[in-house]
Amino acid sequence: MRENRTQQALAVTFDISQPTVSRILTHDVPLLAHLVSVWIPTWNDIMDTYGFLIVDGALITCTNTHTRKDLYSGKHHTTGYNLQIACDVDGHLVWTSNPQPGSMHDTAALRASGFITHTHNMRIMADKGYIGLGFITPMKKPPG
Repeated sequence: MRENRTQQALAVTFDISQPTVSRILTHDVPLLAHLVSVWIPTWNDIMDTYGFLIVDGALITCTNTHTRKDLYSGKHHTTGYNLQIACDVDGHLVWTSNPQPGSMHDTAALRASGFITHTHNMRIMADKGYIGLGFITPMKKPPG
C-alpha cells in the first residue's frame, strides 16, 4: 500500500493470483482502517503531549489525469493529492491533514489544514518550503 502498487504487481511479488490479492485487500483494509480510527488525537492531545514536531508534505499519487487538472503537481510531474504530515522527533506519526489538490504548495496546504492556528505555541521543524511560517527551517542560500 505504501508504494501504491497495482494488485497485479503485488500478485507477482507474492507469487499469488490477482484475485487472491483482491480478496486479501478487501478483507484487511477495513480492519486497518478500524485500527487507526480507534483513537484520533485532538489538537489539545497534541499540544499536551508534544513540544516539538517535524512537518513535511507528501504527494499521494493517483491516476485521475483528465477530469481534475488541479491534481497535477508541477514539482513532481504527476497527479495526486498533497498530504501534510507531522511526526515527533522519533519519527512517529502524530497528525495528517486532509488531502489537498496536488497543485497546492505545501505552505498553502498546511494553512488550509488549520495546523498553524492550532500549533502556534509549539516548536516546529520543517524544510525550506515552509520558510516564513515561523518554523525552524534551514537557511536559504543568498542570491548571487
